[in-house]
Amino acid sequence: MKMSHKLLTIVSAVAMSLTVTAASAQITLNLNSQMPESAPASEIDGWFADEVARRTDGAVEIKIFYSGTLGRPLESLSLMREGAIDMAVASPGYFSSDIPFTAIPNSFPMSLFSVNQARVVMERLMEEEPELAAEQERNGVRALFFHNLNPYFLLSKEPILTAEDLKGQRTRSWGSDFPRFVSGAGAVPVTLGLSEVYEALSNGAVDVVPFSYDYIQTYRLHEVAGHVTTAPVHIAVTAPIWISTAAWDRLSPEQQKIMLEVADEAAEKDYELTLKAGEEARQFLADNGVEFHEFPEEEMDKLRAVVPDYFGEWIAKMEEQGKGDAARNAIAIWKDVVANVE
Repeated sequence: MKMSHKLLTIVSAVAMSLTVTAASAQITLNLNSQMPESAPASEIDGWFADEVARRTDGAVEIKIFYSGTLGRPLESLSLMREGAIDMAVASPGYFSSDIPFTAIPNSFPMSLFSVNQARVVMERLMEEEPELAAEQERNGVRALFFHNLNPYFLLSKEPILTAEDLKGQRTRSWGSDFPRFVSGAGAVPVTLGLSEVYEALSNGAVDVVPFSYDYIQTYRLHEVAGHVTTAPVHIAVTAPIWISTAAWDRLSPEQQKIMLEVADEAAEKDYELTLKAGEEARQFLADNGVEFHEFPEEEMDKLRAVVPDYFGEWIAKMEEQGKGDAARNAIAIWKDVVANVE
C-alpha cells in the first residue's frame, strides 16, 4: 500500500511537470489584419492559423484581429517593431520609405498586367534580390507569404467613359506612387485607408475609387456607387502576413519550418481563391444593379501616357542610398517577368 501511494505521488508529480511544461511551451501570437473577416484573404489567413495550430499540436496559436482592431494598418510596422503586436496583415506600400524593395510590387500602378505576373514578380524578388530580406530584417519583420490582388477598376457614382471624365474627380489613393498617377490623369488624389472608403463615397469626400470586384463586394461599396469602368489601373500583390523578428525567434526551428511550409501552401490557395472571388464578385455586382462600362483602348492609351517613369525614378532614388545595383537587378527581374509571363 505504501508503495502504491509513493508511486501515485511520483506519477502525479510527473503529470504536473508535464502540464507545466506544455503550458510554458504554448505560444500565442496576436495578428492585426487590415482586412475585414469577410474578405477572401481572411479566409486564407484563418486556414493558415488553423493549420499552424494543428501541425504544431496546438503549441503555436495565432489569434487574428480583423479590420485593424489592434491598430491602424499604417502603424503595423512600428507596432511589430515595438512588440505591441506579433504579426500583421498590412500592405507593404504603406511602408515604402522603410522597405522600398518589398513595397514596389504593391505600389506602382499600370506596371503589371495580370494577377499571375504580380505573383511571380514578388516570388522572384524575394528569391533573387537579397535586399528584400535585408530590409525586412533591419525593420524587425519578415514576410511569410503575400496575398494576391485582383485588378483595380474604377468604381464611381457617375459613369467614367473617357480619360477626360477623370479630370477633377476626387479619387481614392494611397502611398506615395499612386497619387502621382492620379494627379497626372487630372484627378485629385485623396488618401484613404480601406475601412474609410465606404463613408467617403457616401458623404461625397471621393467620387472615384479604384478597387477590385471582390473588394467592392467585401466593403459593400456597391451600396453607394453604381458604376464600374473596366480600366485596369492597378494590378499588384497586396498585404503579406508579417511576423516580427521577436515573435519568430520565440518559435523552435521545427515550428519555424512548419510555419514556412504552411505559408507556401497558403500562397497557392490564396492565388486560386483570389481569381475565383473576382469572377464571383463581378456576377454579384451585376445582380445587384452595378453597371459596367468598357473603357476603350484609345482611352487606356491616354492613361498610360501619364504614368510616371516609376522604374527610372526609383532606381535613381535607390542609387542615392547606395543600393543602385540592387535596384537595377530588381527592375530587371520585373521586366523579365512582364516580358515572359502571362
